[in-house]
Amino acid sequence: MSASTEFTIRRAVNADIDRIVEIAEANRYDGSGTQDSFLVSDFTADHYSETLFSDGYDQSTPDSVLLEKRPLAYVAEHEDQVVGFVYIYSSKYSRKTFPEQPDLPKNEKPGVTYYPRHKTEVRIDRLLAEKTDFLVIKQIGVHPDWKKNRIASSLYQHVFSQFFAPHIFAAIVERPINKVSQKFHASLGFTPVSRSISGELGAPDVKLNQIWYRPGLPIVQNVHVPDNHVFEGNKSVSGETLTESIHHSRTLYLHEDSLNWIKLNVTITILFALMAALYLLTQNQERFAGLAVLFVVGIGSFVLFLFRATLKSGIDFMRSHKDNLRIAESRMLFHEPLFQGSIRHVPKRALTIAIMNHLPKVALITWTIACVLALLVEFAHWACIAWNWVAQLQLP
Repeated sequence: MSASTEFTIRRAVNADIDRIVEIAEANRYDGSGTQDSFLVSDFTADHYSETLFSDGYDQSTPDSVLLEKRPLAYVAEHEDQVVGFVYIYSSKYSRKTFPEQPDLPKNEKPGVTYYPRHKTEVRIDRLLAEKTDFLVIKQIGVHPDWKKNRIASSLYQHVFSQFFAPHIFAAIVERPINKVSQKFHASLGFTPVSRSISGELGAPDVKLNQIWYRPGLPIVQNVHVPDNHVFEGNKSVSGETLTESIHHSRTLYLHEDSLNWIKLNVTITILFALMAALYLLTQNQERFAGLAVLFVVGIGSFVLFLFRATLKSGIDFMRSHKDNLRIAESRMLFHEPLFQGSIRHVPKRALTIAIMNHLPKVALITWTIACVLALLVEFAHWACIAWNWVAQLQLP
């Protein structure tokens, strides 16, 4: 290795594939049980080429646009030589490529799910609410000669700074145990939330994987993690801290749900009051009744616009709190398999959310019909007045 340890990070190009495969092979698990860190994903050069650069790949396309359609890889480069890489993909790509299987295996146990295929992606999607965005860090690899140079953490920081996702996941092999990877991810704020089996049960090469999670928040630098953080220290923290987190998330979720129903009740009350005002004004023969009708129409439209905006914001907050509650309960379930959470039994596609999503449209359609009828009545009224006035002018 050169005396200089400076490196730059950039998006991978097709010419980097051979070097990425070389680094991945250098970190491949050899079965000895003595490796400090390793990879178990057996990605080939064809896999990297097909997923990263096929189907009309354009290097000029922004990273955020590419990530919606395909995985991305970033490389750390020193003097024109790749010394490390990270391989990521988004929830949109995951849901398109790994659709949830309708028939789940019957041998599922608390905290552990067996998926012979697409196990990580399906398990992650089941942790979260409907269509919630997330980011998956699938692979991280550093050339053995360049370890201990903060390349892996720099690649992670680059990913965190490039994309905002409310939830970030990483898949780490638990058996065979990868202590260095576990400690590294814990230092970046990740904690284990679920397990999954890779391969067929009973097969000699079956692997137990962990799904680790961190919220999409700014990374905390220089966090000291004790050696027993993952399996001992984290259990002591997860008791009081996770219980408090679950209680806090549940309280916020219920509060936001109640607040949304209050918004709905207030809006319906105002809407009926305005419709009553429209009816009374259309019966009024006063000179300025027409202007009053237009004023009420404008006020009602403005109120419905505000209702739609505030309700959408409330639903987004409620989904966020629901996701946080699911994650907190999954963390607790990881350590306490007999834990009975509340949100686990709540369907991801809740009927109330579907109703609330359509209410602004229904209210707007109802108000539009009422306004059109009121304006037609008002127009007919003034048309009659104009007709009578013209008829009087034509009298001899």
